[in-house]
Order: sequence, then structure tokens, then C-alpha cells
Amino acid sequence: MKLFDILKQRGLFSNDIKVRIKNKQIILNSDVVDFNIELNIELENEKAKIFEVGDFIFNIIKSNKKFSDQFMIFGFEGLFDSNIKSDLTNILDQFILIKTSRKEIFLLKKKYE
Repeated sequence: MKLFDILKQRGLFSNDIKVRIKNKQIILNSDVVDFNIELNIELENEKAKIFEVGDFIFNIIKSNKKFSDQFMIFGFEGLFDSNIKSDLTNILDQFILIKTSRKEIFLLKKKYE
């Protein structure tokens, strides 16, 4: 599924997406997005299966309390595509972090075939 289609699913308009791309505001994991890329992600009813960051972090910390300390030390965004190997990064490696502004962040689950 194309990134622009996912962003439109999230409620962004085409012009808004273009402006954010031009201003280098859209981040995929830790890389700035400068074109519409194809993402191999899990779908649900022909739409991207999107995970809200707050719920995701809550469930991760609920499953293992030591993850809270790791988030505080490394930060949430810093652990995606990092060279740190741990139980937490093994979980995070299954997801793609999309940041469309300073406050708008969501996750997509990678599809493995």
C-alpha cells in the first residue's frame, strides 16, 4: 500500500501531504520521506491496520515493566531501526513508525510473507 493512501486514510488531504513532504515533515522510522513509497504492511478490510502510539506503549509496558526504563533512556522514536538488540527492539522491529507532525505519530505493522 502506498504511503499517501495511508495518510489519506488518516484524514490528510493531498495538498497537505504534498506540503508536508516538501517541508520534510513526514518521517518514516528515522528517515525523511520525500516521495510516495510502497509499504508492505498488514491490512484490515483493504485498509492499513493502524496502531495508535499511546495504546501501543501502554500495552508494551503492561507486558513487561522493564520496557518503561528503556523507553525513558532511549526514547520511543530512537529505538526504531536502531542497532540496539533487546526484547523491546525485537517487538518494535515488527512495526513502522510514521510521524506526520510533531504531535501526530502512528504505527503500521510490517507484513511478513
